[in-house]
Formats: sequence, C-alpha cells, structure tokens
Amino acid sequence: MNRFIYRSSLKQRMWMACILLTVLCIAATGVMSYYIASRVTENNAFQLSQNTLNLNYESTTS
Repeated sequence: MNRFIYRSSLKQRMWMACILLTVLCIAATGVMSYYIASRVTENNAFQLSQNTLNLNYESTTS
C-alpha cells in the first residue's frame, strides 16, 4: 500500500485524499442521520404507547 502511495504523483494523491475525505463525510452523515432517525422513532413509539395506555385507562375509569 505504501509503495502504491509513494509511486503516485502528487495530483493522484490529492485526488485520492479528496475522494477518501468525501467518502468519510458521506458515511458520517449517513451514520448520524440513522442515529437521529432511530432516536426520533423510538421517542415516537414511546409516546404512542403512553397515549394508548392513557386512553385505555381513561376508558376503564369512566
């Protein structure tokens, strides 16, 4: 791997670094959006279950 990097021209190394940085940024964005979406979904599911329990409790006490 090192031999390949050192044999490459500066222009090729810059392109590889740019592509690697772009891929890492896209991957980080994907991971963070997945994390945020899972947290929102979890919170919404919890809220919905709480609402369902409250509705069931109110209908049995009335």
